[in-house]
Amino acid sequence: MANQSKIKDHKEAFNYINELFTGLEKEKLVLICLDKDNYLLNSSIKDTIISEGFKGRVKLDVRLILKKSLLKNAYKVILCHNHPPGCKLEPTQEDIILTKEIKRILKLVDIKLIDHLIISGERYNSLKVEKII
Repeated sequence: MANQSKIKDHKEAFNYINELFTGLEKEKLVLICLDKDNYLLNSSIKDTIISEGFKGRVKLDVRLILKKSLLKNAYKVILCHNHPPGCKLEPTQEDIILTKEIKRILKLVDIKLIDHLIISGERYNSLKVEKII
């Protein structure tokens, strides 16, 4: 086990990952990898970073997400990306489509996408809570 921390829900995921997004003007995509008991498999918070984008856009690269999930031997994963300050927390249509596609692909290798958080400042939106995934 890489880390003794446990992530039980979207609130704990947000509290764990939020410092990576503090004050960012551009978007960032991170992946929290968990074992079957929800213990963190990431060796550090910086180990969660998948990609960094531009203001208002980050690429949800399915191949990188799948690769990191497999390398960490993840059983469950949580995607997180930010919208720059002042932007809405609602997912874009592209966010929704790509999240569903990522969920489908991960399921093929027995990895469960349990949530996708969109973060802006001290607020966030859970696609699981919104019943989008």
